[in-house]
Amino acid sequence: MGPTFSTPSAILIDSRLGETETVSVCEHFRAENQNDAALLLLDSGNMSHWKDSQIFKWVNARVSLQSPGCLTEEIIKIFDASTNTSVSEDDSDLRLLFEASHELLCTAGFDGYFKRLNSAWTETLGYTLTELRSKPFIEFVHPDDREVTIAEASRLTSGESTTRFENRYLAKDGSYRHLLWSTTVSVGRQTYFCVVRDVTHQKEMEAQLGETRRMESIGQLAAGVAHEINTPMQYIGNNLAFLEVGLKCFSQSHDLLSEIAETGAVDSDLLQKIQKLLADMKRRELIDDVPIAVSQSIEGASRVASIITSLREFSHPDNEKTFFDLNRIIRNAAVVSRNTWSEFAELELDLEEELEPFYCLPGELGQVFLNLITNASDAIQELGQLEKGTIRIRTRTEGPMLVATISDSGAGIPDALRQRVFDLFFTTKEVGQGTGQGLSISHSIVTKNHGGKLELVDPEDGQGTTFKILLP
Repeated sequence: MGPTFSTPSAILIDSRLGETETVSVCEHFRAENQNDAALLLLDSGNMSHWKDSQIFKWVNARVSLQSPGCLTEEIIKIFDASTNTSVSEDDSDLRLLFEASHELLCTAGFDGYFKRLNSAWTETLGYTLTELRSKPFIEFVHPDDREVTIAEASRLTSGESTTRFENRYLAKDGSYRHLLWSTTVSVGRQTYFCVVRDVTHQKEMEAQLGETRRMESIGQLAAGVAHEINTPMQYIGNNLAFLEVGLKCFSQSHDLLSEIAETGAVDSDLLQKIQKLLADMKRRELIDDVPIAVSQSIEGASRVASIITSLREFSHPDNEKTFFDLNRIIRNAAVVSRNTWSEFAELELDLEEELEPFYCLPGELGQVFLNLITNASDAIQELGQLEKGTIRIRTRTEGPMLVATISDSGAGIPDALRQRVFDLFFTTKEVGQGTGQGLSISHSIVTKNHGGKLELVDPEDGQGTTFKILLP
């Protein structure tokens, strides 16, 4: 049976025990004690060959006899904070605050392991604190978020800090929690100090709000989409009626030719029938117009199929990110919104060919471009001009980023209001014409859900409005 331990706030272990025995003691201590006591390793000068030792995943800090200041700083943590003999009252208060916090508080080493965590981590993720410390923290991160998490952790080791880094952590029940990190570092101690907030519920609410907004948009576009489908369906119907007549004439021609083939002769009565049929076909311009009618019908059917495909992709719920073509997202948004702008503006697409597919939520980004196109159309309508305005969408690759700009020749946004355009419920439209949610939701989709930027920039020609989207 191994040794028994009380539950101090920290325990100091002397490296003179030797590497193997020290590792064994630390493992046993963690197995027997589920509290968050700190393990401090006292370096007695014999650790030069311990560089890759397993001990460093168990201990919270390493203190040296050659660094009395560091030792003094850490030794205060050895005794139970409930006593007044070795722990100051302020330190005891900080410990109580640490444990009482509903925010997830932790320290982690540059070696990639958690060192100290409060009980909020267990409440949020379901693991014991020992389980969280037992393996590199990157193993808890969603596979899709690991690359950016490693990059952020590396950036912080230079002494920088972060206030709004977001990733997903695996909970013990198999679900993922969205965590928002505020982190500072001590380069000398090679430690991250983190305040973390569980924003899963907020993300779910934002997703529901975005989905509601998207479905509202689809509902508002339904009449316009019906009109867009109705137009090609009308000339398909007209062409089919024309082709029906033509088919009757060609059927009669077939009957007359069959009669000639059977009899081998053409009498005056048969000749008169042929002449009458040819005159009727010429009057109806069947020979020239049948190919045109067929071509128009094929084009109309293709147009309807395109609208339906765009609408289906636009309205499809985004459960997971997938690789998708940005240009295709823009074209879909242009198709389903056509009825909102076609009467007032010309839509020009200047899209870079063969853009690399990127990892995204296509439906959500479709909502962004739909909002921006609709706003551009509204801005052009406000001018009340007889001539059509212009909406121009452009895509480019700039280094590691995909860049899209959408510009309009509308009324523009006054300088005094430019800082507020992404505020929730802020709108310049009249009551009943806008909710003030579109740009705010779009900004959240681009920045929070895709790690990009949505900016209001100065238009190149000084007129109208230009928005710029940058996506990694």
